[in-house]
Amino acid sequence: MPNTSTGYTTLTRSFGVLSAALGVAPAVVPGAVARLIGATPRLRNRVLLRSIGARELAVSAGLFVAPSPAMLWARVAGDAMDVPLALVSAVGATGSRRGRAWATVGVVTAIAVADVVAAIRPPSDGTPSPITLVNATPATPPSYNAAQQPAGKTPTAGVPNKPEG
Repeated sequence: MPNTSTGYTTLTRSFGVLSAALGVAPAVVPGAVARLIGATPRLRNRVLLRSIGARELAVSAGLFVAPSPAMLWARVAGDAMDVPLALVSAVGATGSRRGRAWATVGVVTAIAVADVVAAIRPPSDGTPSPITLVNATPATPPSYNAAQQPAGKTPTAGVPNKPEG
């Protein structure tokens, strides 16, 4: 079991609590959640919300049992599914549901941003993060050596199919 005094374990456990909180209601009362977020509580939406709730609960368990960057990226992967689903729901919403649906898009997007920031943030306990946003410099291409050209051949770099002559 990881040391619970590290900032990284605290961060992952905090996101575990968030996942549990976000997972219980859709898994248990999907119809009420559908109405709350501006979706219709028809069977297809209830099944989808139960699935989302189950996924959040599974990620929550992973964040508690094995706090790691991979589990934070599992939340990001879930967000990659949730944001488009919320957008589809909002675009199709009419009447009194429209405002709740667009508010849901905002909340889900804000959670996605927080998840990405947490996933790319280096752990405070000194262990390297597997993925960070850095400026990468491209590898230097090998230098051209004219002496390696066959006799009588002129390099034609950047000119495809140029006739020799």
